[in-house]
Amino acid sequence: MHPLKQLMNPASLAFWGASNNPMKMGTIQLTNVLETGYRGEVFPIHPTESTVLGLPAYKSIMDLPRISPYPRRTLWNGILCQGFIKQAPV
Repeated sequence: MHPLKQLMNPASLAFWGASNNPMKMGTIQLTNVLETGYRGEVFPIHPTESTVLGLPAYKSIMDLPRISPYPRRTLWNGILCQGFIKQAPV
């Protein structure tokens, strides 16, 4: 397998910044992923929403039911962060 295959075809995406407001960049990006037929798992991360665009939303990455094997991609308010995500407890 080519070493970039996992990086370019992640098994899951987590979106920080996606909400139910269609004018927010994170929501626009999540909508694009859903509409283009991405086949992996999608996890919206939002501190107050219980669902985002019909998907269950999680308050933090620590609340996800599972995290696909490293590497994965995370979109955070329009910035692509690749690699391991560590979230410090608040």
